[in-house]
Amino acid sequence: MSARLEEGERIRKALEEDRLLLYYQPILELKENEIRQYELLLRLPNDQGGEPLPPSAFLYVAERCGLIHGIDCWVAGKAIAMIAEHQRAGRRLVLHVNLSGKSIGDSKVAALTEDELARTGIDPACLIFEVTETAAIANIEEAKAFAQRLRARGCQFALDDFGSGFGSFYYLKTLPFDYLKIDGDFIRGIVDTARLLRQSGVDYAQGYHVGQPRPLLDLLPPA
Repeated sequence: MSARLEEGERIRKALEEDRLLLYYQPILELKENEIRQYELLLRLPNDQGGEPLPPSAFLYVAERCGLIHGIDCWVAGKAIAMIAEHQRAGRRLVLHVNLSGKSIGDSKVAALTEDELARTGIDPACLIFEVTETAAIANIEEAKAFAQRLRARGCQFALDDFGSGFGSFYYLKTLPFDYLKIDGDFIRGIVDTARLLRQSGVDYAQGYHVGQPRPLLDLLPPA
């Protein structure tokens, strides 16, 4: 408990001091063989001076300490600001933002997004929220309401890790998602993966075969 509280305080401090790190992973459009979208990934600075910590190392604690809503708001705000910066420079930037299952029913995340969309005037279709299948099914009505609210503003939604749970196809008719991200276990180990996906009618590919997560300045030129 003491270690968890200490870790929670580290996360809280990094959030308050605007020190959380953003990484990007490219998403390949298979038909055109071009990259026009990126998934936004979060990292926590390592106080010991090592590599930044991945989400799996700290998001559970953030959820337990009630910090996840603030983190999701921070990431969404940063994403919109970057999209707006590139839009002003005449470039289209499409970003995927992950949402915790805890934030799906949080009106603050939706309200902040609506306010920032209105303030910046970005194309809302450039902002794609990702929710895992497990989180969506566990909060089905909240996920549906959240998606409908922001899709009405022009944002898009992706159902992530599809196929990792049970009864997946049953929920597709009730969840208003624009993208379906197939769980990686379905294609892991397949030879000539990209070719097979194209032949199967898959539109996009993402993963280390396409590109590893990299720091913002390494992956995207400044606007």
